[in-house]
Amino acid sequence: MAEDLSQDEINQLLAAIRPDSPDEKTFPREDITIIEGDLSGKKEFPGAVLIRGSILPGSYIETEGVLTAEGGITGAEIQAAGGVNAPLFRV
Repeated sequence: MAEDLSQDEINQLLAAIRPDSPDEKTFPREDITIIEGDLSGKKEFPGAVLIRGSILPGSYIETEGVLTAEGGITGAEIQAAGGVNAPLFRV
């Protein structure tokens, strides 16, 4: 959950999502889903998603916000209304 992040980590995530206004008034913390580890399967999220792992091959991920995968994305189908942040993105 977002409560496990430090204020600095929250500010960095908010800046990536909304660089013009990185504060909780424009992007509430409860709209961020945090996944500790890799993600696979078919998943849908109502807001921004921070994955502290990778999105695994064959997955389908849909989010209404920004999708950030710290480990990268390989062989997955992604629909992210707010864009995608990942160090590696291979279809």
